Amino acid sequence: MDVHIEHVQLESIKGIKNNICSLKVAVNLFVFTLRNGNVYYIDLDKPSTINNVKIPLVENTETSKERIITTWLNTKGTELFVKTNFANYYLIDLKEATIQKENNKQKCIYIVKNLPKRDCDIKYVQWLDGNKLICGTANGKILSIDFTNRSKNPAVHTCWTSNKNKPILGLLYCEKSGNLLVALRHRLLLWKQDSPDITESVVDLLKREPKENEDFKFLNQTSKTASTSEFRTTFSSLNNSIFAWTTSSAVVYGDISSNNSSSEKILNNAKILFNNEMNSSTNNLDDLPVKDVVLTDYHMIILRGSTLTIVNQLDNKIAFQENIKSSSDMTGSNTEQFLGLTVDNYNTSEGLTFWCFSSNNVYEIIINKESRAVWDLLCCQKSFDKALSLQGLDDWIRSSIYFRKGVYMFEDQNDISTAAKCFAESDSTTIGEVALRFMDYNKDSVGDADESLAALQKYLIIKMEQLNKSKDETDNKVTTTLLSNWIIWNFMRQANDIDERISLNAVYEIITNQNRTYDLLFFANLINDYEYMISYWIKQENWYESLKILLKYQNPSTVYKYSTILLVSSPDATINTWMKIRNLNVVNLLPAVLTFFTNFKKNNSTVSHERSTVLKNYALIYLLNYIEENSMSSGKTPPILFNTSIYMMISSKECYNTTNFGIEESKIITFLKDYEGSYDINFILQLSMKFKCHRVAMYLLSNLKLYEEAVSIGLKNDIVDEAKEIANKIDVTQETELDQEKLKKRLWLKIADHTLSNTSPDSLDIKQIINSLLLESNNVLEIKDLLILCNKATTIANLKDELIKSLENHNERMNVISKDIKRSILLKDRIKNEIKNFDKKYNVIESGNSCNSCDEFLQSRKFIIFPCNHCYHKDCIMKLILNSSDYNLISEIQKLTKNVKNDHLDKTTEIELEKVLSTKCYLCSDMNINSIDDALTIDETEMNKWNI
Repeated sequence: MDVHIEHVQLESIKGIKNNICSLKVAVNLFVFTLRNGNVYYIDLDKPSTINNVKIPLVENTETSKERIITTWLNTKGTELFVKTNFANYYLIDLKEATIQKENNKQKCIYIVKNLPKRDCDIKYVQWLDGNKLICGTANGKILSIDFTNRSKNPAVHTCWTSNKNKPILGLLYCEKSGNLLVALRHRLLLWKQDSPDITESVVDLLKREPKENEDFKFLNQTSKTASTSEFRTTFSSLNNSIFAWTTSSAVVYGDISSNNSSSEKILNNAKILFNNEMNSSTNNLDDLPVKDVVLTDYHMIILRGSTLTIVNQLDNKIAFQENIKSSSDMTGSNTEQFLGLTVDNYNTSEGLTFWCFSSNNVYEIIINKESRAVWDLLCCQKSFDKALSLQGLDDWIRSSIYFRKGVYMFEDQNDISTAAKCFAESDSTTIGEVALRFMDYNKDSVGDADESLAALQKYLIIKMEQLNKSKDETDNKVTTTLLSNWIIWNFMRQANDIDERISLNAVYEIITNQNRTYDLLFFANLINDYEYMISYWIKQENWYESLKILLKYQNPSTVYKYSTILLVSSPDATINTWMKIRNLNVVNLLPAVLTFFTNFKKNNSTVSHERSTVLKNYALIYLLNYIEENSMSSGKTPPILFNTSIYMMISSKECYNTTNFGIEESKIITFLKDYEGSYDINFILQLSMKFKCHRVAMYLLSNLKLYEEAVSIGLKNDIVDEAKEIANKIDVTQETELDQEKLKKRLWLKIADHTLSNTSPDSLDIKQIINSLLLESNNVLEIKDLLILCNKATTIANLKDELIKSLENHNERMNVISKDIKRSILLKDRIKNEIKNFDKKYNVIESGNSCNSCDEFLQSRKFIIFPCNHCYHKDCIMKLILNSSDYNLISEIQKLTKNVKNDHLDKTTEIELEKVLSTKCYLCSDMNINSIDDALTIDETEMNKWNI
């Protein structure tokens, strides 16, 4: 992928310096706005013509002048919605302004009077068409505005208000799916259509509750150096389907165009790109917040400071990163404040165009060959059709994509017909290699010879057609001849197979008409016609013979064909047979499994008086056996098998009495623990709630860290012991210690309230119950917490021992606190005395003292003296530190001296530098100790003086 950043020449426009506030581009119309009210719009097909409209802003005010803050351009490039710092809103008809003469251009500017200044601070706008828009405000309202009738004031309606009036910072309505996304400061809300056939309007959608609600508060922790005021939430979209929403520490992005079933969680599939992932090996931008982000089809363009970063959406890796060099010719300085990014989503003729703007300049971001950066990643993700739809791919890449799709369809999907079409479109391998794949296909007991022959024939015919279209007839003559002979031979083989079947059916009819059943079966066995024999014995309801032949045949497709009738009719023998057949795809057996389970539930819906035990669920036995064996052999079991097995276990509750199902519920929880992460936890949780498997629901909720909901279910259904275990399960870590401790105590108070409220006040066990609660809560509860929960009839005698213990513990804690206070007072006095003594401390420098580094006269230039009486010239100690291994001090010195000009430091910087240099003495600190590993340098002349 090639990326270039080009400066846009706007020298002919006066007053542009430090005055640009907004830039929008749509359908090749380039619109940028100055703070002083001038709006310039340029048709990029005719860049020499610059049009201008002047908004009549309020200039003569005592406190401040009215200035434009931002603008929003509609998708057709005809209407511009403008916001000022005085909460005034204007609409500019750019199409009409182009036609009107200079004196009449003010007639194209409309003041939006129906927006109240106090309650309306618009933060984000999405145009629905040329005249209608929806917008989100700072006080949490979604407004719809209709500019269709220009002769009257625009119609403004409030569609929705957020809880606690939280500001709305982003909106995205997808016409394709009818879904609506709303971004708050820490939360994303998604409204989805109820019916795929009827698309509701935005107003109708907002009358209902959102279908999805995701909290991203954990992503809004500001960095150590970046304050909250420096961060602003930004939101952008592409083609009204893909969104990008920035937090202080990450960018969340996803696609809301999916109109699948409501069970699919769109926001759960959103990806997260953290700020520290956007740093290249040479740049560290952790402290810079994201100013703006725009989207391409497969990348994100992110602006932080003056640094532009392009990240691949498929793998979150950096594809490009560069610092935008400001144009000194335009600004007269080397620095400028970058404001944001914009993209022309609707320029269908030339594709997307991207722009970056500052208060002084505008830059175009030119991206070429984006498809070359993503086609391989799309293939790795099995998105072959998306890869093939990319523009600008050469023939070699397209051939490679078709070949990889063919391999995937052949080996992973067993769709050899589609694989044949893909292989035929690829030149990445020879015709012979592809043909061998199809010829060997039926050897693996996956398919039959007829299917592989048909696929091979399809491949050869397409290749033949391609050769006939080729211009190079001389080189293709031999290949054409070989292919034509091969195709004809295959046609003849297929015709012979058809004739053989016709003849075989005639023989069967002859033997059947003579009532020679034994001879008929003998003949079928002789020619290995297992399909006929299995079909015959099933019609006779002889399940034993049917399964016997099925085991001998070992053909998976036949197993799938007769799976339902065999499992329902002879379940025990059928599952034993299935366990002995190789290469079975158990997913294909699920229709039979679920049919058997339906009958099983009907037969066991209530335990009959004539039968004391429940019939065996053979379908479940088979699935559990397969899961266990597959996990032992390190095979990958599809999640649908786990979900189906757990579904059957949970929905079997009505087949058991209360006592027996308690045992079954324990088995379910054991299974969930053994295979955690292999099943859809949300689906299983919904099942457990539906079938009132309360212990299972409590276990799943605790795994999701929804401890309060789990305990509430336990107390509501008198499952107190499990509720206590869940309350003690809460892990109090250092990061969330306070919140978790509060939650843990709140849950134990609920449990104590439930326990004590169900205990008689005159019960002799009240003392034991209170002791148990205090012990089981691991000191989370105290006697003072339980006093308010006790019944008024409870006597002090029952609580006397615990009250005494509590008072004794409180007394001990108070004694410890008292001792700590006394020690703190003594320490405070000692520190005060040391400070007084430190003020009297001084060092005497005798005349003739020299620098401990260069041995020159100390008073010859600026010097530093340490408490240890070592003295250094200021420049000498700096050299020693820079040559040491103390990288913290080196870094601080380099930061202070980085922007020094002509060796001259300002007064503030010089004071800071002296503080750094006087941090510690070189000879007495670890800087000198670390030099022990340095090699010794011996002066030979000096050494010879010591010779005797």
